[in-house]
Amino acid sequence: MPVLLAVLILLLAAPAAEARWFAFERIDGPGATLPVVDLGIEEGGGLAYVKGGRAWLSRLGSRGWTAPAALNAAGATEAAVAAGPNGRLAAAWIQGGDVVGTLVGAPAVPLSSGGGASDLAIEMGPGGVAYAVWTENGDVRAARLHESSWTPVPAPVDIDPARPAGQPNVAVAADGSALVAWAEAGHVYARRIYGTTLSTIPQDAGAGDSPEVDVEYDRSYAWVAFRQGTHSFARRLRASTFERPYALDRGIESGGPDVSMSSSGTGHGVSVTTTGWLVGAPLRDDVFRTGTRLDRAGGVTAAVLATSERDDSAVAWLAGDVVRGRLLPDGGRPGGVAVLARGASGPLTASSNRIGDTAVAMLRGGSAGVAMFDHPPSAPTLRDLPGVVGRRVLVRWVPGQEFGGRQRYRVLVDGRRRATTGSTSLRVRLSPGLHRISVVGVDRKGQRSERARRQTVFVR
Repeated sequence: MPVLLAVLILLLAAPAAEARWFAFERIDGPGATLPVVDLGIEEGGGLAYVKGGRAWLSRLGSRGWTAPAALNAAGATEAAVAAGPNGRLAAAWIQGGDVVGTLVGAPAVPLSSGGGASDLAIEMGPGGVAYAVWTENGDVRAARLHESSWTPVPAPVDIDPARPAGQPNVAVAADGSALVAWAEAGHVYARRIYGTTLSTIPQDAGAGDSPEVDVEYDRSYAWVAFRQGTHSFARRLRASTFERPYALDRGIESGGPDVSMSSSGTGHGVSVTTTGWLVGAPLRDDVFRTGTRLDRAGGVTAAVLATSERDDSAVAWLAGDVVRGRLLPDGGRPGGVAVLARGASGPLTASSNRIGDTAVAMLRGGSAGVAMFDHPPSAPTLRDLPGVVGRRVLVRWVPGQEFGGRQRYRVLVDGRRRATTGSTSLRVRLSPGLHRISVVGVDRKGQRSERARRQTVFVR
């Protein structure tokens, strides 16, 4: 009985590591506008915004968000960023009415000329190809980043260059093709781009505006969400055909929808109703389920979504001057509501990496910053130790998975901390007898992993 009691106490003292929300972290300001955030597939990411007529970029590195660096000298009105594999990062901005793009670390190049650019968006696919899209003098334009070279798409993306078009949004599939959605002549259209060649069969999603788009790794399957009058709808694009529309708002008057999904097509759609509710509909097996209310207090004016490769989504919304966030796990109930910032304002953007770490960009008091949903590190793996050792033991381990920055490690002997190190090995002096050794990873936010599987050694 005493042995059982001791085991229960140990279990209670070492709970499983859990992810959590971390509130607003100021990056720069006051005076910042239009913050946009994007996380890489695994490590890295970026936050772009405009301040003082310049486009600025902060990168997510091993020590957290870096000090912002200016991307241009003057005349910037919009900025955007896109992150991809292996720390790859692209940025674009509008300067003096023209679009400029860069693979971060390489020289910037002009993507348009003649002025009149607005409504900039950029996205990078899992293969590292990125597309920037924007409105230019009533047309939707695009440019492609392949390896380190930008190439403008020579023709306008929209259907009829004589008609005004705008509000472009873009998603990039695993093969490097893009799907662009935009509003034109009171309708929402979608069109694929292969390299810099436009598809000859653009599709009409229906009457509406404010399109949002996401695509699976397989370019044949995508979703476009849009506002139609006073309601929010989403339609699946299968190859070159739109399937039937789904109402995202449960029939309540709404606007400002968003849609996000994993590479396999699991995700969520959300809409903000005119009553100030946030309604979310799970996307499962290529069908949107019945929407449910996700907020608790009302007054919602804007919302954003991000979905990971674990099929979990995270949603953040603005109500008054408070930004809140909530996890929408695949196959489980929505998580608790967390306050991410007070005294905040929009616009909001959000992005997740492969495992569901999520960044939400916003403004607070005119300062640009980021709130995070962050997973703790997974447990380190101890390298095998001999069963019988001397008094000075070299303990080595393989780090657990952690995409949010550098870890430190606590080496435990018989359940007590012996030392903390940033290395992946430590020589420990032990007394004769039997000892149990384990290691715990600690991320830059202080979150702890579960313990590595204990190893028992006998010190002669």
